[in-house]
Amino acid sequence: MPCQFVLQIVGITEATITQQPSASYPQLSDLVDVKLSKGNKEQTDIVLAHNPSMNCDGLTDSNTEVLVAPCPPDQEEDMNILKNIGSNEPFTHSVFLSVFKEKEFDENGNPTKIILNKKKNIFKKNESEEDDDDEYETEDNEQYIAVNPKLGVELTESLIEKKLITSLPPVKTFKRNVPMYLEDKVDSVFSFIGFCEDNVPFIIEVNNVPYAEYKHGERRFDSGVGNPPTGNIKNRHFTKTAYFPEKECTNTNELIKRINDLTTIKKESITRCYIAYIIERTDISHFEISKYNAEYQEAVKNAIDQGVIILPIVISWTNEGVALFVTDSLPFLTPL
Repeated sequence: MPCQFVLQIVGITEATITQQPSASYPQLSDLVDVKLSKGNKEQTDIVLAHNPSMNCDGLTDSNTEVLVAPCPPDQEEDMNILKNIGSNEPFTHSVFLSVFKEKEFDENGNPTKIILNKKKNIFKKNESEEDDDDEYETEDNEQYIAVNPKLGVELTESLIEKKLITSLPPVKTFKRNVPMYLEDKVDSVFSFIGFCEDNVPFIIEVNNVPYAEYKHGERRFDSGVGNPPTGNIKNRHFTKTAYFPEKECTNTNELIKRINDLTTIKKESITRCYIAYIIERTDISHFEISKYNAEYQEAVKNAIDQGVIILPIVISWTNEGVALFVTDSLPFLTPL
């Protein structure tokens, strides 16, 4: 099935994070210094950019390649940042995508030369190897990963409008960021609330997922994705586990509260309730709730037991800031 266009970031530009956090505001972890690129010629000026994902498990650390776009502050969160800066010279850009690259190496740790067999359209590691239909692909892996958490909501809105969520019936009307209050029961702001065409209400709580790693659950104090499995494993760079929340996210009280409130609503009404995990990369084989946060795992497990639907949705990004819908049926490993 071909991927379908869902969103595009206007004014996307290549850049490099030169300092995280910014040298001018080291106390604010969500501001970084970036050097913009223009064609093959880098500009010498360093600009201040908003990086709401912080370090993002190494995806937006110092010296990483990213894609940024002009984004003048116009929301409450951004205005709070300006207040903390205490300056009349606000940030001019926001970080949206991280450029992630994995090289293919041989058993000696040397980069593998990729040779395309034109007759059979397979990849071979060396010129002398015999043709083999079972030869595994050793292609380098390059991903453009959306690290800005606001993109998850923007993408979900487009997915609803384009009717791409297969478990959600056609929608009649919906709104974003809707507060819901039921005395002594529910007090949360949900990403989306609306009605399907059959007049049954629905709620979707959205999470942005740029995180993935090999050997999920064994790397609590390590950053990055780790090392791929060894041996003749087809597409081994695409065997990572996508997971949420991030390892460094130690305070998940608000996330858990919204899940518990959603669980209460599902338990006491006919409302269709969803937790959407917008997975911003394709080098993964399945999705799990983070093994590094037992309380969050338990909240999701209780929600599932009451009928809340988990939606792992895979999105692919291009270097032009174009988002493509891949699938909403990625395997999900339910917490035990």
